[in-house]
Amino acid sequence: MTTPRRIAVLGNSHAACLKAALDADPALGAGRDITFYAAIAELMAGFRATGPVLAAQDDKLKTQLARSAGSDRLDPAGFDGFLLVGMSFKLHPLPDARLSRAVTAHAVRDRITAGYGWRLACELRALTAAPIHVAHMPLPALDRDRFEAETPCPAGYDALAGLWAGVLADRDLTLLRQPADTRFGDLMTRRSFARGSVRMADGAAHGDDERFHMNAQYGRRLLEEWFAALSGTAAPGDEI
Repeated sequence: MTTPRRIAVLGNSHAACLKAALDADPALGAGRDITFYAAIAELMAGFRATGPVLAAQDDKLKTQLARSAGSDRLDPAGFDGFLLVGMSFKLHPLPDARLSRAVTAHAVRDRITAGYGWRLACELRALTAAPIHVAHMPLPALDRDRFEAETPCPAGYDALAGLWAGVLADRDLTLLRQPADTRFGDLMTRRSFARGSVRMADGAAHGDDERFHMNAQYGRRLLEEWFAALSGTAAPGDEI
């Protein structure tokens, strides 16, 4: 198996932790040419298929992609693999234990396919046969008591991830699961992975109360998982 060498990350502000990990340790990406196509908020909704390429459709997105990738256009023919991170890919807990598995699966499918990230993934898939992995937004870094009180959920991470993987597989997309060692209480992220996170727009640190954007340590673990998936090997921290 040939390991993809020229790869691209497409995402919103949740891509910042991956870039921070590579900035902190350039050796992490050794042997790979990684390009980030990233823009804040929902601007990536304007990254659309135009003939054989993806192209920014508005000036704000053009400016941000020119800064992150050096171009506001992506020619999939020039890349061997892709990772879509964050954007509209949010793993929602399902609080109603009375739902049947069929109804639950339908609800998960509706939530995934309603977002602009899904549309972008499908348009990209139509342009390339290269591997496309999808990483949902990180689970929130919340205190256990607060999380359990506010979001009771009978379906754990493995069950929800399995439903996600099935939806993505229908379009030949692959779920990149949140690394097990970053999770706490199954549907939370360990608090340490949110401390020291930075903003994508200017690199400034988030406040100490940040719960939704992760740091370079988290970005490293997600990159290790992605690289392992691309090469068909186990990443550090993988469950056996």
